[in-house]
Amino acid sequence: MVKSVTFTNATTYLFGVDVNGSALPKESGPPIGLARTHFSMEIEPLNDLGKRKSRVRKFDHLERIGMLKPLYDSKTLALFCYEAIDARKGRIETEDELAQMESRLQLRRQKRAIENTMKCSKRQRMMPMMDYEDDESDDITSHKSIGQVDQTNERRTMAVKFGTCTTYLFDVDYNGSALPKDSGPPIGLARYHHQVFIELVPENNQSCVRKFNHLERLEMLKKLYDAKTIAQVCYEAIDVRKSRIQTEEELLVAESRLRARRLKRAAELSVCVVKRPRMMYTMEYEDDDEEDSSDDLD
Repeated sequence: MVKSVTFTNATTYLFGVDVNGSALPKESGPPIGLARTHFSMEIEPLNDLGKRKSRVRKFDHLERIGMLKPLYDSKTLALFCYEAIDARKGRIETEDELAQMESRLQLRRQKRAIENTMKCSKRQRMMPMMDYEDDESDDITSHKSIGQVDQTNERRTMAVKFGTCTTYLFDVDYNGSALPKDSGPPIGLARYHHQVFIELVPENNQSCVRKFNHLERLEMLKKLYDAKTIAQVCYEAIDVRKSRIQTEEELLVAESRLRARRLKRAAELSVCVVKRPRMMYTMEYEDDDEEDSSDDLD
């Protein structure tokens, strides 16, 4: 006996359009979805319903804003758009972090594979056993070998060698801590690297540090920021330089005051030594008889 279920009527609920944070579009525009409550309900028998073709329509940025304009004011719509931009940035950063983690895992596996191949290629050879005729010769050779081992241990020096090096390449970006001394905005490394490669350690590797001038720094940042942001960055750099100059001047004033106090104390101590009171000398007499006569006269 086969059991079956049959439906006679179909109930359809119709919802309006409203903001839905979970339905975020990939490119641009605020997220839209179904409203919380339905505004209409229809009940129809299934026999009268024909086959319907279901499809999903994608709305662009202006269409989404046009749907939300009857429900919210312009300020609230702008807030929805800013929240959507922040959510997209967070998703992009999460994807970048996951890609970095995967690249690090791949680099570790490659490094371990290279180290294992180097260990297998540098495996020590087994020394063949030497046959001797008698025991006396064995004792003599054992004493010699012990002495040679002691000498080799004394002469042996410890060293560390690296087989491979991992290089990370970063782009140029704004960096507030790398402020140039003369002029120009501060630049440095970006947050994330764009390329990684593993190679053997070169024998002679020469490194150099290049200094960029004001115009070169601006050209590097023009590709990443607009003119208003670059101007704001330059004004902040000028303020930081002014504060550093003020701090240096305050330190110089404090050092000069300390030197003046030390000189004043040294001068006061020298004056005290010069004006020290002198000691009174004691009178010496020849004998006791003269002292007694002088006492009788008195």
